[in-house]
Amino acid sequence: MKGRDSAMPPAAQWERFFQAPEVVCKMVPAEALSSGIAEFGCGYGTFSLPLARLLRAKGGHLVAMDYEEHLVEGLRVQANAHGLGEHLTCLQADLLEAPSPCARGSMAHVMIYNLLHVEHPERLLAEARRLLRPQGTVSVMHWRSDITTPRGPTMAIRPTARQAMAWLQAAGLGDVQTVPLGNSTPWHWGLRATFQR
Repeated sequence: MKGRDSAMPPAAQWERFFQAPEVVCKMVPAEALSSGIAEFGCGYGTFSLPLARLLRAKGGHLVAMDYEEHLVEGLRVQANAHGLGEHLTCLQADLLEAPSPCARGSMAHVMIYNLLHVEHPERLLAEARRLLRPQGTVSVMHWRSDITTPRGPTMAIRPTARQAMAWLQAAGLGDVQTVPLGNSTPWHWGLRATFQR
């Protein structure tokens, strides 16, 4: 999903913006860790790898997807090198153009981080809803637009948390809650919503 203003900095720089294990623990509900989870736009695997370590302990599985083939392959190599391949599947997918290969209702949780500035965020949220089972959850996180941040898309296209709440509700995802991220990533806001069929 090559969206507008979506170029990634070098991996070492990117990783410094997040305390990724803390972000994952705050954003992904513990009850989802024994089930299927999907990640849209996995990039370098910043959140994929810490989550896969948790899933290995709980018996769950992550399907991490990205538009960029080299990022997907790089994550696959890392996962195998760390013995996480059994709990992490890496797929190339353009979710702005077509649904993912995952089955409807197959996921307990969907992660959408740093992506809602794309031209059609509603397509990502509709796909998240398609993948979620009843009472499944989606977590979204994005760069804040009320402060200067060390990275991120241009301010003009950054969604606010309020905008994202409205998009989540329009997609049929309710019980939207703010997730305090604190120092795990002070430049972002976080939300979680539930699919209540």
